[in-house]
Amino acid sequence: MGQVQAIGTLTLFHAFVRMERIEIRFGRMTAGGFMENVYALVKRFYLAHGRAQIFVPRTLTERYLREAAWRGESAEGLCTDWYCIEDFLTVITRRDDSLARLFIHIDYLALFFRFADAHIDRRPLKRHAEDYFKRMNDFLSYLDGTGKYEIEFGELDADLEMFYLTGRFRLPERVEWEEIEGLTLEDIEEDERLEMEELNLQLNDLLHKIGVYFRRPKYQREISRAAMIYTGNLYDVTAYEHSSEEEKETFWLRFWDYFFFDYHLISSDETPIEHYNVQEEKHLRQDEREILCDLLAARFAVLTVEEAYEDHIICRDLLREEEVILPRPDIPGKLERNVLFGHVCDEGMMMLNYITAVPASKPLQRRMRDTIRQEYELFLYQEPQADMDDFLARQAALVRHTIDMLALQARLNVLPQRALPPKRPKWTLSQRTCSEEFGALAAVSEALGFSRHARVLIETMFFDYAHFDLKRAQTAETLTATIFLFAEINGIDLTSLTELYHVLGSDKRRVNAACQRMREVLGCIPFDPRYLGEEGFVTMLCSTAGDQMSVPKIP
Repeated sequence: MGQVQAIGTLTLFHAFVRMERIEIRFGRMTAGGFMENVYALVKRFYLAHGRAQIFVPRTLTERYLREAAWRGESAEGLCTDWYCIEDFLTVITRRDDSLARLFIHIDYLALFFRFADAHIDRRPLKRHAEDYFKRMNDFLSYLDGTGKYEIEFGELDADLEMFYLTGRFRLPERVEWEEIEGLTLEDIEEDERLEMEELNLQLNDLLHKIGVYFRRPKYQREISRAAMIYTGNLYDVTAYEHSSEEEKETFWLRFWDYFFFDYHLISSDETPIEHYNVQEEKHLRQDEREILCDLLAARFAVLTVEEAYEDHIICRDLLREEEVILPRPDIPGKLERNVLFGHVCDEGMMMLNYITAVPASKPLQRRMRDTIRQEYELFLYQEPQADMDDFLARQAALVRHTIDMLALQARLNVLPQRALPPKRPKWTLSQRTCSEEFGALAAVSEALGFSRHARVLIETMFFDYAHFDLKRAQTAETLTATIFLFAEINGIDLTSLTELYHVLGSDKRRVNAACQRMREVLGCIPFDPRYLGEEGFVTMLCSTAGDQMSVPKIP
């Protein structure tokens, strides 16, 4: 089932000093009432805790404090630095020597509460937490800079975020943590394995809950449309009916992956995950909200495997030229001769049960990359400022189909071989000039079932034409022609809807004439990328490939 790449969570805080009102007890006072020198405190600690030398030598700690003093840190501030370090060392030195230079799997949230109990005279505030984390971050950064330590700084950020789960500072529930005596790397790995299993269960439970939510009658139209886009018009339904139960299960796993993360709802243009988060967040448990937050950050990625190891693989994002490290998926054969596609979270989560692996030689991998980049260039005709993330967020279905088709027939031409249209005109008119026309187009296109994104493209095409001939654009026949022409470009035949010619007060003859004018003025071509919706891009791909290939198997 779904896999999670465990990442250790270091959480670092900083103690805050308010000079006009001392809220933190900075040092131990001597019998005579004078504050002890911070170096005397360090010396006393290391004499009492000899094992600390194995983890962070005393000379290194003193050098860090000395450099802080040179930068102007006050005596009180140096003592606060030391109290943060002292508590950290007290806990960390209970570990096995093998972990002496590997600072991972540390509960810094619990360490903060330990520090607060000892050194803050009141309920900790935002400034106390942030100051503690800053001091610990500075110290660990110093250790990291020596090149002798491996430190997972992501743990710091994750624990600090626990104070801001509601969007503003709030003291989280108190946690206690006592380091296991003699903790080894094997213990940590086992803890991470158990944590991964627990996260997998939580993830799958949440995805099941989301699936049940969208199986309600209210969303049946969305499911049907998503299935049409996902399968394309080359899909062999008979092959599905005769497939094994395992193949059917795989089909639906991959469909739901597309639906949850890549499909865009008709009315709102949200992905189902985004929609579910908005509608249901207040009904979710805290752990479910945290997982959902990770899922919302997921990006569709096409990966090639560069190196494979026993427990992980090093991948290259084929389209973004980024390195991605993932848990090793359970895929037979030589992983390097596969293209993987699915969703990756920047936080490190990867749902491996939804990953599709497609056999592809290195030359075929390059061909897939080049073809998808050509599709991206087409997408730029309608979104000139779009980057690869924008393209994949909108056209993941197109990319999925492209990979599947090329994997079946590597020499297939999946894109039309024809001249490209002119660039869209630069808008100089105010959109308020055509506000009534936009309203009419929105009403009719929504009644016809076009998605919100398609309605934006319809209005864009109309306004592009208005820049060439505003007077004619503001007529019933041109408004109606805009809808017919958009449908034609996207491979949709509306000519059987004879009443559509009259709905805005025109007729078939005038609408057809207006269609021809728009086509000529804008230089429209079949599957014109300037006005091609998600369904249109998939239809273009399938239409181009359809005459060259046999019907594909289940994707």
